[in-house]
Amino acid sequence: MRQAFRPGRFTSASILFLIGSVAYATKGSRPSANPPAYAAFSKPLTQTEQYYHALRRLTFGPKPGDYEAISHIGLHRWIENELHPEKTPENSILEKELLPLQALRMGIRDTYTHYP
Repeated sequence: MRQAFRPGRFTSASILFLIGSVAYATKGSRPSANPPAYAAFSKPLTQTEQYYHALRRLTFGPKPGDYEAISHIGLHRWIENELHPEKTPENSILEKELLPLQALRMGIRDTYTHYP
């Protein structure tokens, strides 16, 4: 039987690779360790560049307020929040707004009988 695609496993591996590469880049590699063609990659990223790099690589592009969110909670915690959205509490205002929509609380059978 073919296994269903589980994005959590693939995403976790990708994120860990990115964290490892950012951590390795910030350990201070020497410019002379790389060939001259790669000298631009020897310079460690600044914190701002790391934030924007993560936003470009791990999302569909930075939205207004994303940079501020990362700078407020930190890069590693932001990545953990992205990987585990179930740990983020629901917005109470959103729950109040969705309360009148009965179809959201119906089971499959009830939905089928009410909305054929």
